[in-house]
Formats: sequence, structure tokens, C-alpha cells
Amino acid sequence: MVKSFSGATTSDMKHYLKPTLEKNPQQILLHVGTNNLRDQNPNVVVDNVAELARKIESETNARIILSELVARSDNVSSDSVKTVNRKLKKFCNQNNWKLVQHQNITTNDLNQSGLHLDNRGNNILFNNFVNCLDNRHSNTLVLPSQGHSVASLPITRDPDTNVLLRQVEENQTFDSPTLGLPNVRGFKIAALNIASLPGHIKELKTYMAVRPIDILAVNETRLDDSVSSSKMSIPGYCLERNDRNRHGGGVALYIRDTINYECLLNHDSHINLEWIAVKVTKRNAKPFIVGKWYRPPGCGIEILNAFVTLLHHLETHDLETNIIGDFNYDISGNPQNHQTKNFLELCNLYQYSQLIQVPTRVTASSSTLIYLFLTNDPCKFSHHGVSHIGISDHCLIYAIRKSFISTGYSTIINSRQLKNFDPTMFRRDLALAPWQSVENTTAPNVAWNAWRNMFLNICDSHAPFRRKKVRSSNSPWLTPDLKKLMFERDKAKKLTSMAGSSETWMP
Repeated sequence: MVKSFSGATTSDMKHYLKPTLEKNPQQILLHVGTNNLRDQNPNVVVDNVAELARKIESETNARIILSELVARSDNVSSDSVKTVNRKLKKFCNQNNWKLVQHQNITTNDLNQSGLHLDNRGNNILFNNFVNCLDNRHSNTLVLPSQGHSVASLPITRDPDTNVLLRQVEENQTFDSPTLGLPNVRGFKIAALNIASLPGHIKELKTYMAVRPIDILAVNETRLDDSVSSSKMSIPGYCLERNDRNRHGGGVALYIRDTINYECLLNHDSHINLEWIAVKVTKRNAKPFIVGKWYRPPGCGIEILNAFVTLLHHLETHDLETNIIGDFNYDISGNPQNHQTKNFLELCNLYQYSQLIQVPTRVTASSSTLIYLFLTNDPCKFSHHGVSHIGISDHCLIYAIRKSFISTGYSTIINSRQLKNFDPTMFRRDLALAPWQSVENTTAPNVAWNAWRNMFLNICDSHAPFRRKKVRSSNSPWLTPDLKKLMFERDKAKKLTSMAGSSETWMP
């Protein structure tokens, strides 16, 4: 189990630990102390950590594991961090406690704040924990209270005890525009099992209006020819689809309308898969392929033959290829079944890497990793992970490619500025205008142009045009209160998924 207490100090942890100690853990790993360094001497910080560890030892039979402080580059000196770590090591040796060392984490693994770890740093931190807990028991507790999250960490299941080291993300605020997606520059690709696009299109439009996603792949669209693409459209995106019927299946891609692309293999007769793909082209860069495959549950081993045919076709393009899909192969299962092993062997054979490392569907009784992101060029991606959203019982998965495509220009409208408009002066200028020239003109078109030009010139002098940037039209029914409720729903789903307790799920 992992518990995070963002912003907590060592003294705060004395109170947070009480419900934890009631669970009688056999091991407790404490990752504390950084928040104290802002106001306390390193020696005092070490004494407080040691006091906390002794308190745990006196009240439980748990084995104590301390964690070194992580490098930082904010207003706390690196010498203070080194001093604390050196003294922590001494205390651990004296009390026969284990110490997790983080010398492999440097200031290059921090985000812009200089305190919090970035994705790479979080992964290193997590691996350090796991390597230390190589002999972990069935109820080990990892308690990070520093200014670091343990975001984007893989969930590790112990097959003997069904232990989950769960993902813990930093607290997110309601006005966060990316809610679950890192706010970094790059080409953002995401995918979601929508479970009926017509039933969720309004909420999906709202979600996409504030999320900087370049390509969104959805499956289980449940569309047919009776549903027009215009009804399923999202402002600012082009829709490409491959339907099955209204009862199930179907795949689609929403592609930002500023992206140059062409469709590939979406209706190839000899590829018997629910599949759609596009080739994205960018100026002064090599194209790459983004494809979406949906494998329905219960398919036999023969579907892999069609998948091999697909991989052969994609290989002929000799391009970076990314395959996203609800594959319905639980690669986190232990042991894996025969079909899953064959599928993973095929991916290795064609040199595809799987980026998503955390469960993509969590229920009260199960946790599975079935939504995958395959790529033959993993070095092109800087971030990847999952986002818990309430639109679906599946998580949204994402990967951010190291490139950038413009989101397009803002919509510009021209409107007359009436702030200083004086009706009396406007009528006076109209009366003084030389309308005789219009009356003396016999050609109707010439007369119309003369009248129009004089009238507009007077309008421009009294109510000039003003250029204004406007946002895309939003759904009028989506009030701030409703947005807040949607956010609270998504947050509740995320917390419930992380809790791992059937008691937190509603019947």
C-alpha cells in the first residue's frame, strides 16, 4: 500500500500514522523530511525523523525502512540534503534500520519548481523503493510525505499476497486545464473506451474543449450509417471512423484540424480487424503513423493472424508506428494466459514497446492492464500514463510525443465599438454628407457603391471596428457548478481506484 501526505512535515506524520499503525504492517518505509528543511536545521530534521521511526518501532512490530532525501534545486541548499542523508545513514546503522538511497536521482530529474520530481524522477524513486523491498511482506506501507508525488508509477502485484503498490498522484485543483495530462509541450495522443459515442458525445466535447489533445482514439463507438459524422463532431477536430453497429464495437479518431494527415488501411478488405489509422505529416519532419485497434473480449487465437497481417502492412511504410488499443489482453496478469503470451511475443518480434505500465481498468474486484500503447520508437515519447475520468469505467491513456503541432489560430471577430458613440453627432454627419452625388448618378450599381462607401465611412468614424479573439462556442448548459461536480466525480473515481477496497465502491 502507498499513502501520500503532500506538504506534510515530520511532526504532521505523527498524527497521520495513527490509522496506518492500526493495520499492523510488517514493514513501513518512511520518505519524509524535505518539507522540514525549509525551516529547520539539518540536525533537527534528522532527530525528528529518528524520533518518528522510534515511535513506530515502540508501538508496532513493523520493520523500519527510512528513505534518503532527494536532491532539490530550490531555496534549500544541496549541502543540507547531503547532511541529512549522511546522518540518516548513521542512525540506520545504529538501530539496524534499512535505508533506501537515492543517489541516482539528480537535479536533472526535477520539474521547474526545483522541488518536485518529474516523470523520470518519479520512476527512479519508485524503482528504488521496489528494489529495497525485494523481501517485502503482504502489508508493506510506503509513506511519502515530501514534496514529491509518486505519479505515473507502475502498479506491482505480488502474486502470493495480491499486494498492490498503488499509483499516487499529486493533489490536483479544479481549474487544472489538463487534469491528469502533464502540462508539457509535445504532440499529445490519447485513447479511451467510450462505450457508446452518441451517449457521451456532449461530455466528450466538454472534455476536449479544455484538453490539449492532438489525436484522440476511441473504441466501442457503437455507430452505423444511420448516425452522421456531423452529429458526432467536436469543434476543432476532424473525425475518421470505422463502424461496426449500434450494439457494440467500432473505432474512431478525432484529429486536430490543423494537422495534415491521410487515412491508411481503415477499410482494407483483407485486414479483418476493427482498425483505423492515419499518417501524420509535419513540415521538415518525417511522417509517423497513429492507429487504433479494438479486440473484442473472447476472441480466439486466430485474430492474431489478422494482427500479423496488419503488422506486415505497417512495416512496408518504414515509418514510426504507434498502435493504440483496447486489446483485452491483461498483460499485468500473473500468470499470463497463452493468448497474452503469444501477443507479447509478436510485439517483441516486430520490435514494438508497450508504454503504459499502470492498470487501465479498476473495479471493486479487479485491476487490469488491457488498454495498451504500442510503438516501434519509444524514444520519441517524453511522457505517458493514465488519467482517471468519469466518462468511462476505463481510464484514458495518453502518450506525449517529442514534437509540437500548432493548435491553430484563435477565432477573430470584428465588431463595432460603441463605447464613445454619440447619436447626435452621427446624425449630423449623415445630414452633411454629399448625397447629391448619389442622386445624380443614373447607374444603379454605381449609385449603390457611392452611397455604401459614404455611409460606412461615417460609421467607421463614429463606431470603429474592433478585432477580438473569442473561444470556441461552449455548451450553454455546462454551468460552473456542473463543471465542478464533473471534476469531483472524476476525482472520486481516481481515489476509489487507488484505494483498492471494495468498501469504497457503491453497490
